[in-house]
Amino acid sequence: MIHLKKFSFNPLSTCCYVIWDEGKKGSAVVDPGMIYDEEINRIFSFLEENALKPEKILLTHGHFDHVYGVAPLVERFGCEVFMHPSDKERTEEMNILMQYMDLDAPRPFEFTEVHENDHIKIGDLDLEVMEIPGHTEGSVAWVDREDKVVFTGDTLMKDSIGRTDLPGGDYDCIIKSLMDKLMGLDGDYAVLPGHGPETSIGYEASHNPFLIPFNEPDDHWWEQDGIPLSPDNI
Repeated sequence: MIHLKKFSFNPLSTCCYVIWDEGKKGSAVVDPGMIYDEEINRIFSFLEENALKPEKILLTHGHFDHVYGVAPLVERFGCEVFMHPSDKERTEEMNILMQYMDLDAPRPFEFTEVHENDHIKIGDLDLEVMEIPGHTEGSVAWVDREDKVVFTGDTLMKDSIGRTDLPGGDYDCIIKSLMDKLMGLDGDYAVLPGHGPETSIGYEASHNPFLIPFNEPDDHWWEQDGIPLSPDNI
Protein backbone atom coordinates (compact mmCIF):
# COMPACT_ATOMS: atom_id res chain seq x y z
CA MET A 1 0.00 0.00 0.00
CA ILE A 2 1.34 3.42 -0.92
CA HIS A 3 1.85 6.13 1.69
CA LEU A 4 2.70 9.68 0.74
CA LYS A 5 3.33 13.19 1.96
CA LYS A 6 2.70 16.15 -0.34
CA PHE A 7 4.77 19.33 -0.24
CA SER A 8 4.38 22.58 -2.17
CA PHE A 9 7.70 24.18 -3.08
CA ASN A 10 9.12 27.26 -4.84
CA PRO A 11 7.35 30.35 -6.22
CA LEU A 12 5.43 28.19 -8.72
CA SER A 13 3.91 26.02 -5.94
CA THR A 14 5.19 22.80 -7.47
CA CYS A 15 3.86 19.64 -5.86
CA CYS A 16 6.54 17.30 -4.52
CA TYR A 17 5.63 13.90 -3.10
CA VAL A 18 7.50 11.67 -0.70
CA ILE A 19 6.23 8.11 -1.14
CA TRP A 20 6.93 4.93 0.80
CA ASP A 21 5.56 1.43 1.18
CA GLU A 22 3.67 -0.08 4.08
CA GLY A 23 6.69 -1.35 5.98
CA LYS A 24 9.03 1.52 5.08
CA LYS A 25 11.22 -0.91 3.18
CA GLY A 26 11.55 1.65 0.41
CA SER A 27 10.89 5.33 -0.24
CA ALA A 28 11.29 7.84 -3.04
CA VAL A 29 10.71 11.48 -3.90
CA VAL A 30 8.64 12.54 -6.91
CA ASP A 31 9.55 15.91 -8.47
CA PRO A 32 11.72 17.55 -5.78
CA GLY A 33 11.21 21.24 -6.55
CA MET A 34 12.88 22.64 -3.43
CA ILE A 35 14.77 25.84 -4.16
CA TYR A 36 15.29 27.65 -0.87
CA ASP A 37 17.13 26.42 2.21
CA GLU A 38 13.91 26.47 4.24
CA GLU A 39 12.29 24.11 1.73
CA ILE A 40 15.25 21.76 1.70
CA ASN A 41 15.31 21.71 5.51
CA ARG A 42 11.57 21.06 5.60
CA ILE A 43 11.74 17.91 3.50
CA PHE A 44 14.91 16.72 5.24
CA SER A 45 13.20 17.12 8.62
CA PHE A 46 10.18 15.14 7.47
CA LEU A 47 12.37 12.34 6.14
CA GLU A 48 14.42 12.16 9.32
CA GLU A 49 11.41 12.33 11.65
CA ASN A 50 9.79 9.44 9.77
CA ALA A 51 12.95 7.35 9.42
CA LEU A 52 12.82 7.52 5.62
CA LYS A 53 15.93 7.36 3.47
CA PRO A 54 14.82 7.80 -0.14
CA GLU A 55 16.84 5.73 -2.52
CA LYS A 56 15.17 6.96 -5.70
CA ILE A 57 13.97 10.22 -7.29
CA LEU A 58 11.23 9.96 -9.90
CA LEU A 59 10.87 12.89 -12.30
CA THR A 60 7.74 13.53 -14.36
CA HIS A 61 9.64 15.97 -16.59
CA GLY A 62 12.68 18.20 -16.65
CA HIS A 63 11.43 21.73 -15.97
CA PHE A 64 13.48 23.53 -13.34
CA ASP A 65 10.64 23.81 -10.81
CA HIS A 66 10.44 20.01 -10.69
CA VAL A 67 14.16 19.19 -10.59
CA TYR A 68 15.77 22.03 -8.64
CA GLY A 69 15.99 19.95 -5.46
CA VAL A 70 17.51 16.86 -7.07
CA ALA A 71 21.12 17.72 -6.20
CA PRO A 72 20.59 18.25 -2.44
CA LEU A 73 18.75 14.92 -2.14
CA VAL A 74 21.42 13.07 -4.11
CA GLU A 75 24.15 14.59 -1.94
CA ARG A 76 22.34 13.69 1.30
CA PHE A 77 20.98 10.23 0.47
CA GLY A 78 22.76 9.05 -2.68
CA CYS A 79 19.45 8.72 -4.55
CA GLU A 80 19.28 7.25 -8.05
CA VAL A 81 17.42 9.64 -10.38
CA PHE A 82 14.99 8.42 -13.06
CA MET A 83 13.93 10.60 -16.00
CA HIS A 84 13.01 10.22 -19.67
CA PRO A 85 16.06 11.06 -21.81
CA SER A 86 14.09 13.39 -24.09
CA ASP A 87 13.92 15.92 -21.24
CA LYS A 88 17.65 16.27 -20.62
CA GLU A 89 17.62 19.53 -22.58
CA ARG A 90 14.73 20.84 -20.49
CA THR A 91 16.89 20.56 -17.35
CA GLU A 92 19.45 22.87 -18.93
CA GLU A 93 17.27 25.73 -20.11
CA MET A 94 14.81 28.39 -18.88
CA ASN A 95 17.75 30.51 -17.72
CA ILE A 96 15.95 33.76 -18.55
CA LEU A 97 13.03 32.89 -16.27
CA MET A 98 15.37 31.80 -13.48
CA GLN A 99 17.35 35.02 -13.79
CA TYR A 100 14.09 36.97 -13.54
CA MET A 101 13.38 35.07 -10.31
CA ASP A 102 16.96 35.78 -9.14
CA LEU A 103 17.81 32.07 -9.18
CA ASP A 104 20.87 30.19 -10.31
CA ALA A 105 20.38 27.33 -12.78
CA PRO A 106 19.76 23.92 -11.18
CA ARG A 107 22.90 21.93 -10.58
CA PRO A 108 23.36 19.19 -13.21
CA PHE A 109 22.69 15.60 -12.22
CA GLU A 110 23.13 12.13 -13.61
CA PHE A 111 20.03 10.07 -14.26
CA THR A 112 18.87 6.63 -15.32
CA GLU A 113 16.76 6.64 -18.47
CA VAL A 114 13.17 5.41 -18.32
CA HIS A 115 10.80 4.54 -21.16
CA GLU A 116 7.24 3.32 -21.73
CA ASN A 117 6.28 0.30 -19.60
CA ASP A 118 9.44 0.37 -17.47
CA HIS A 119 8.85 -0.58 -13.84
CA ILE A 120 10.65 0.92 -10.83
CA LYS A 121 10.38 -0.83 -7.47
CA ILE A 122 10.13 1.25 -4.29
CA GLY A 123 10.19 -1.39 -1.57
CA ASP A 124 6.92 -3.29 -2.13
CA LEU A 125 5.59 -0.59 -4.47
CA ASP A 126 5.69 -0.95 -8.24
CA LEU A 127 5.65 2.25 -10.33
CA GLU A 128 5.10 1.89 -14.08
CA VAL A 129 6.32 4.47 -16.59
CA MET A 130 3.71 5.88 -18.98
CA GLU A 131 5.07 8.20 -21.67
CA ILE A 132 2.78 11.24 -22.01
CA PRO A 133 4.62 13.81 -24.17
CA GLY A 134 3.14 17.21 -24.96
CA HIS A 135 3.99 19.47 -22.03
CA THR A 136 7.57 18.44 -22.76
CA GLU A 137 8.92 15.79 -25.11
CA GLY A 138 9.90 13.53 -22.21
CA SER A 139 6.94 13.96 -19.87
CA VAL A 140 5.96 10.73 -18.13
CA ALA A 141 3.36 9.63 -15.62
CA TRP A 142 4.26 7.29 -12.77
CA VAL A 143 1.45 4.75 -12.36
CA ASP A 144 0.83 2.64 -9.27
CA ARG A 145 -1.71 0.17 -10.65
CA GLU A 146 -2.20 -1.74 -7.40
CA ASP A 147 -3.20 1.36 -5.42
CA LYS A 148 -4.75 3.14 -8.42
CA VAL A 149 -2.61 6.26 -8.10
CA VAL A 150 -0.99 8.19 -10.94
CA PHE A 151 1.53 11.04 -10.69
CA THR A 152 0.85 13.16 -13.79
CA GLY A 153 3.30 16.05 -13.43
CA ASP A 154 2.17 19.05 -15.48
CA THR A 155 0.30 17.04 -18.11
CA LEU A 156 -3.01 16.71 -16.22
CA MET A 157 -4.13 18.91 -13.32
CA LYS A 158 -7.49 19.56 -11.72
CA ASP A 159 -9.69 21.25 -14.35
CA SER A 160 -6.63 21.97 -16.49
CA ILE A 161 -3.78 20.58 -18.56
CA GLY A 162 -0.16 21.58 -18.95
CA ARG A 163 0.90 24.56 -21.02
CA THR A 164 2.41 23.80 -24.41
CA ASP A 165 3.88 27.18 -25.39
CA LEU A 166 7.32 26.49 -23.89
CA PRO A 167 10.16 24.78 -25.79
CA GLY A 168 9.30 21.13 -26.34
CA GLY A 169 5.56 21.70 -25.90
CA ASP A 170 3.02 20.43 -28.42
CA TYR A 171 -0.73 20.91 -27.95
CA ASP A 172 -1.84 18.15 -30.33
CA CYS A 173 0.62 15.81 -28.67
CA ILE A 174 -0.58 16.52 -25.13
CA ILE A 175 -4.22 15.96 -26.14
CA LYS A 176 -3.23 12.63 -27.69
CA SER A 177 -1.38 11.68 -24.50
CA LEU A 178 -4.38 12.59 -22.40
CA MET A 179 -6.93 10.74 -24.51
CA ASP A 180 -4.90 7.72 -25.58
CA LYS A 181 -3.05 7.17 -22.29
CA LEU A 182 -4.35 8.84 -19.13
CA MET A 183 -8.06 8.69 -19.97
CA GLY A 184 -7.60 4.95 -20.51
CA LEU A 185 -7.08 4.50 -16.77
CA ASP A 186 -10.06 3.61 -14.57
CA GLY A 187 -12.07 6.56 -13.33
CA ASP A 188 -11.25 5.88 -9.68
CA TYR A 189 -7.52 6.46 -10.17
CA ALA A 190 -6.30 9.25 -7.89
CA VAL A 191 -4.46 11.90 -9.92
CA LEU A 192 -1.56 13.55 -8.09
CA PRO A 193 -0.53 16.48 -10.31
CA GLY A 194 2.50 18.72 -10.51
CA HIS A 195 0.48 21.75 -9.37
CA GLY A 196 -2.78 22.15 -7.50
CA PRO A 197 -5.03 19.73 -5.62
CA GLU A 198 -5.54 16.01 -6.03
CA THR A 199 -8.21 14.96 -8.49
CA SER A 200 -9.29 11.74 -10.26
CA ILE A 201 -9.41 10.39 -13.78
CA GLY A 202 -13.20 10.15 -13.61
CA TYR A 203 -13.62 13.76 -12.51
CA GLU A 204 -11.32 15.08 -15.22
CA ALA A 205 -12.96 12.96 -17.92
CA SER A 206 -16.31 14.61 -17.21
CA HIS A 207 -15.34 18.09 -15.97
CA ASN A 208 -12.01 19.15 -17.45
CA PRO A 209 -12.82 21.87 -20.02
CA PHE A 210 -9.89 20.85 -22.21
CA LEU A 211 -11.25 17.31 -22.51
CA ILE A 212 -15.01 17.90 -22.77
CA PRO A 213 -15.04 18.16 -26.61
CA PHE A 214 -13.56 14.66 -26.69
CA ASN A 215 -16.14 13.00 -24.43
CA GLU A 216 -18.39 12.00 -27.34
CA PRO A 217 -21.68 13.44 -26.05
CA ASP A 218 -24.98 12.53 -27.70
CA ASP A 219 -25.04 15.88 -29.54
CA HIS A 220 -22.16 17.38 -31.45
CA TRP A 221 -20.00 19.51 -29.16
CA TRP A 222 -20.80 22.68 -31.11
CA GLU A 223 -24.54 22.17 -30.47
CA GLN A 224 -24.20 22.07 -26.70
CA ASP A 225 -25.39 24.90 -24.45
CA GLY A 226 -23.07 27.87 -24.34
CA ILE A 227 -21.65 27.40 -27.85
CA PRO A 228 -23.81 29.21 -30.40
CA LEU A 229 -24.37 27.31 -33.62
CA SER A 230 -23.09 29.29 -36.59
CA PRO A 231 -21.11 28.58 -39.75
CA ASP A 232 -17.99 29.88 -37.97
CA ASN A 233 -18.22 27.06 -35.42
CA ILE A 234 -18.58 24.22 -37.92
